[in-house]
Amino acid sequence: MQKKRNTKSILNPIEVLLVIVCVAGMACTLYLFRKDLDLSLSKKDEAPIAVIYFKYNTAQRRFVNRNLWEQLKQSSPVYDGDRIRTAAQSEAYAVFNDGSKIDLHENTLVQVFGKKDKNSIDFINGSISVSAPADKENFVVHTGGKSLNFSKSTTAVISMPKDSADAASVAVTAGKVEVSKKVEQPIQFSVGALFDKVREFVTNTPQAPQEEVMQSVSAGAVTTYAPTDAAVKKQNQGVAVFMPSSTCSVSFDEQNKAVIPFFWTTNKPLTIQFSFDPTFTSIVAVQKLSSGQNKASVQLDFAKPGQTVYWRAVTDKGIVEPSISGGAILMRDNKIEAKQMKVAAKGIFGEENALAVQNAVAATEKAVAEVAQEIPEVVPVKVEKTAEVEKTAEVEKKAEPVKQTVTPQKTAPAKKTVPALS
Repeated sequence: MQKKRNTKSILNPIEVLLVIVCVAGMACTLYLFRKDLDLSLSKKDEAPIAVIYFKYNTAQRRFVNRNLWEQLKQSSPVYDGDRIRTAAQSEAYAVFNDGSKIDLHENTLVQVFGKKDKNSIDFINGSISVSAPADKENFVVHTGGKSLNFSKSTTAVISMPKDSADAASVAVTAGKVEVSKKVEQPIQFSVGALFDKVREFVTNTPQAPQEEVMQSVSAGAVTTYAPTDAAVKKQNQGVAVFMPSSTCSVSFDEQNKAVIPFFWTTNKPLTIQFSFDPTFTSIVAVQKLSSGQNKASVQLDFAKPGQTVYWRAVTDKGIVEPSISGGAILMRDNKIEAKQMKVAAKGIFGEENALAVQNAVAATEKAVAEVAQEIPEVVPVKVEKTAEVEKTAEVEKKAEPVKQTVTPQKTAPAKKTVPALS
C-alpha cells in the first residue's frame, strides 16, 4: 500500500509574509545607509561662499548648526561656518567667491567664514596652503590666539603641530603674512563705554578687537610661532622641512614643467629621495639639501600627470631621518585643474560670477609666478633607469679581475647607485 504524500507547504502564509517584510526592511535600511554615506546637503536660503573643486580620497563637511558629517564631492558648495576635514592621505581644494583658495592637506580640520569684506579660516589642526586674491587684502587665518593676515597675492603653507604645546610654522612663497595677536583691553566703567556696548548689541556690530603685529614673514622666508598662549615656541632642533606638506599636489604648466618649492633647515647633510613606491623599493631620483635654512624650487621632470611621487629625507649614511616624515606629491595637469575649477564655480556661483572668480585666480597665479621666480631653481633631478643601472653593474662585474683561488668564492654583485645632485 502506498502512503499519501503531504502536498501542503511547509511555510504558512503568515511566515512567508514575515520573511518578505524582513527582507524589505533590510533592503530599505541598506539603501538609507548608503544614501547617508553619500549625502550631499545644501542650504536653500543661504548663498555659498566657496566651492570644493578638487577632492582626493576622503573629505567631509559639517554645517555650523548640525552634528552630521557628510561626504564631500566634486563641486560641493561651502557655506559660512562650515567645518571641513580630511582623512589620512586625502586632499580637498576650495576656491572662494573672491578668487582666494585653500588647499586642505591630510588630517586637517578647518572652519571657514565668509563676510562681505573679508574671508577667514579657523585653522584647528593639520596643514593648509593658502592663496590670497591679487586685488584685496581680505584673507585671515586664525590659529588659536594668533591671526595670520595675508597681503595681496600671497601664498603660504601653514602647519599646526601634532602636540598643542609645540610651535606652528609658516612658509611664504609669495607676498607677505603678518602674525598678530589680540590686545586685551581693560574694562572701562564709564557712561561712554556702557553706551558703546549697548550700541554694539542693538546694531549687532561688535567692535573689532585691536591686534598687535608680532612679526612679518616675507616671500621666501619661514617662521615658527606659538599658536596659543599655552604653547611654547621651541628652538629648532636642527632638521626640519617646512614645505611641502605631507600631502600636496603639483600642476604641470604650459611648458609641461612641474616645480615644487622646498623650504628646509638642517645642520647636517641630508638627501631627498624620490620614488613612485611608498615603500621606496626603487629610488628614481635624489636631491641633496645644503645645510642651514634654505629654499629651492625642485623640478620634478621625471614624473607625469596622474602619478604620485613619494619623498623622504635620509642622512649621508642612508638612514631615514626620523624627524622628517616625508610625504606624497600628486602630479596634476593644470588644464584639467582649470577645467574642474571652471565647472565647479559655474555650478555654484553662476556663469557671470564664475568668470570673475576665474579671472581673480588667474591674476593671483600670474603675480605669484613672478615672485616665485626669485626662488632659486635647482638642476632638474636626473633619473637613473633600472635597466641602465643593471647594465652598468654587469659591465663592472665583467671588468673586475678574478683571482685564482683553490676554493671558488662568490663574487658580490655591484651595488646599484643613484648619483646625487649637489
